Amino acid sequence: MSFTEVIQPFVEAIHKVLSVSKIRELARKTGFIERQGKLKAEEFLIISAFLNQTVGGSSLRDLCSAMSRLSSGTQLSKQALDQRFTKESVVFLREMFFQLAAQQNLVSIPFDLDRLFSRIRILDATSISTPKHDSSYPDGTKIQLEYELYQGRFMHALLYDLMDSDQEAARELEETIEKGDLVLRDLGYFSGEHLKNIDKNQGYLFSCIIR
Repeated sequence: MSFTEVIQPFVEAIHKVLSVSKIRELARKTGFIERQGKLKAEEFLIISAFLNQTVGGSSLRDLCSAMSRLSSGTQLSKQALDQRFTKESVVFLREMFFQLAAQQNLVSIPFDLDRLFSRIRILDATSISTPKHDSSYPDGTKIQLEYELYQGRFMHALLYDLMDSDQEAARELEETIEKGDLVLRDLGYFSGEHLKNIDKNQGYLFSCIIR
């Protein structure tokens, strides 16, 4: 399967919810792109977030090659691309994530079945590492995303430092747990105190015991 065949579904999915003009507008608004050059905002988004199963795992050489194939031959050096990974690029990608999550809520389809619980809440995390340039540069970030199954929508999207424990998110979301909620999480979120607070709010916790 060619590169175009692999990446095309991601391109089409993004364009269904956000136009190219909207993506470029967000890039200018966040200060990521001040004037149009070789690097296009929509292409940077794809190579940063959708090129590989492991986000941040591709080399600059691979990213430049992907950029060339996406743009039908536009050449970008490794040094030029490396210089675009800035604080502004982080803000741009973060804003794009929230925009796509918000749009997903508009087109999601509720899950129709007999309700044993008031809500089924699924929380999980993904981590994104970044190259270490200096001591003031963050190592990366951790995204905590919670999804509600019945309504088919995202409930919470939280950002933490890369090394923060999943229990930080569990504690932050405790006050949002209501009577009848079923909370689905892995063991990284578990603590005895957290379980007590879920029970106090008359919710339920289901967590894996064997990995």
